[in-house]
Amino acid sequence: MNKDKLVPYINGSIIVFILIYIFYGFFNQKQIKKENGFGWDGVYYNAAYQIFSDKGKEVYKSNEHNNTYYELYQNADPFNKRIGVPVLASKLPFGSVFSFKLINLTAFFLGLFILYYKWGKISITLALIFILTMLVTPQMPFRLTLFYPFSVDGVQFLFISLMIFFYEKPLYVMLASILFLPFKESTVPICCIYLGTRFLMRRKLKYLLYIAPVLLFFWIYLKVGSKIFGFNSESNGIAVMKYFFTQFYGNIKNTVKLIACFFIVFSSFLFIKRKFSEQTLFFIFLVALLSVSGSDLTRIFCVALPFLFDELINKDKVKDIFLYLIIFILFVPYKFIFTILEFQDNNKIGEGFFVTNLEYQDVNKSIFFLIYFIGCNIILFFYLKYSKQKQLS
Repeated sequence: MNKDKLVPYINGSIIVFILIYIFYGFFNQKQIKKENGFGWDGVYYNAAYQIFSDKGKEVYKSNEHNNTYYELYQNADPFNKRIGVPVLASKLPFGSVFSFKLINLTAFFLGLFILYYKWGKISITLALIFILTMLVTPQMPFRLTLFYPFSVDGVQFLFISLMIFFYEKPLYVMLASILFLPFKESTVPICCIYLGTRFLMRRKLKYLLYIAPVLLFFWIYLKVGSKIFGFNSESNGIAVMKYFFTQFYGNIKNTVKLIACFFIVFSSFLFIKRKFSEQTLFFIFLVALLSVSGSDLTRIFCVALPFLFDELINKDKVKDIFLYLIIFILFVPYKFIFTILEFQDNNKIGEGFFVTNLEYQDVNKSIFFLIYFIGCNIILFFYLKYSKQKQLS
């Protein structure tokens, strides 16, 4: 049987595995227990939801909080600026948990469909492999939506998908960053990095000028939002980034964990990335920003991973889909180390189909994973070298 006849069977097998994976996770994933099921950030998203449901004066009690919902929300920087999902959830005729899940899941799968539509034009098999890789990567929005429903990450993933789809149309990217600003303010720095990268690579002043309206809308949103929604408009996020930069890079143990997280997500594609392009430079700047912008080290790469896949499928134009299959199979055990079927700890972080963040693993385990990564890439290196020699001969 030749390669062309095998492709439909490969595609069908990947689709079946994706569906089994999703349905198994959907019916077996248990919700986080931290903060009465709201989680760390979710306490503030729920407070916003209660305010928009006209329950702001009611009191929320836990081991860490004893405040009215309005008090929780008012100074919860930067979470109180992300009003999009709480507002939408408050308008739905369902309970809060189901409403948040519905919004995030809908946005997430819309994002996946957009990426599949774009990538499938080049290779349906590669598109399916990339989507499966994202699904099994720790901390993807799908996992966060079920394990941690009170979040905004599903909607952020939709923004990332739209940005990739319209990557060569800066005005559309700008519009998307402004429209999604109420859902996650990170759309602004991501858009600014995107425009700055285009300026550096194309030497056209207009891309720098495009940054001005994006920042202007951000400033307007902060000022108007503080009047209408009552959140603190003073912070621009720099203090938060400074705190996390010190936390991650000021401690050698945390630095090792950060490096391990990076290779967990990107290891299977690092060696087949050959060309330096505008999107590569954007990707480097993006990772640099994200690596100091939050406490969930694996989650930050969920933003960057689709950009890497898009770079690979568009720029490298690798036609041998079996190379990707071999690479993916080689690294699946590496990823599934972090999808332990049962997990629970004394902090009541949660339990279920997906393990929690890599930063909760100790440094010795992180070093072990790095050694595994090096071994896999040595095998991959010799495979690629052998393939190249075979093609030349």
